[in-house]
Amino acid sequence: MLSSVFFSGPHGGGKTTLIDRLLDTSDRYRPPAFEIDFLSEFRSFPTLDDWERCLLRLYHRMYIAQSNAEPSEPGTCTLVSRGVRDSEAYIRAYGKLGIIPAEKVSILEHVLAGYRQPCPTVLLNPPLGVVRERLGGRRKAKVRAQRDAVFSFEDTDDFLVALWEAFEDMSSREDVLLLRDNEAEDIARVRQWIAGTAS
Repeated sequence: MLSSVFFSGPHGGGKTTLIDRLLDTSDRYRPPAFEIDFLSEFRSFPTLDDWERCLLRLYHRMYIAQSNAEPSEPGTCTLVSRGVRDSEAYIRAYGKLGIIPAEKVSILEHVLAGYRQPCPTVLLNPPLGVVRERLGGRRKAKVRAQRDAVFSFEDTDDFLVALWEAFEDMSSREDVLLLRDNEAEDIARVRQWIAGTAS
């Protein structure tokens, strides 16, 4: 059984719903003991440059991966929302669109290149139309109003396409399980994968 799994994919893709549904299926699945919501807990976060936010999130995700390398209790698996692969994809999208200057992208890529911690990843990358629809619903409901205001450019079509493509490029990696949705059959696949019984 895997001791920790990282759930990656575009914002609005359904990761939180997938994790919540998995947590409901077994007490062997656990949320992380430590997490930071940068927007609510780090008041100056919105004032940072984009590349500074990317660097801070990257180092935080590296720390979370390291701190969850061992199970919190024997026979349990920690389900972590967002991992190093999210940072990698967002950095690629920011760089491709010129939002972050090339020299800063190089710094971020250098940090990524030195990262060696295993990070088994469930990659939830629904079709772009589904992501757009879910984001639209989330915006209407004002579920994450502060995030939507600070990162509105991440909801533009150009950014979503670049981000989706960056995640899609990771889908064939050995320690990645690709999903297109968060329904019962997807949950069953994740459970088998965590248990090491996936075919």
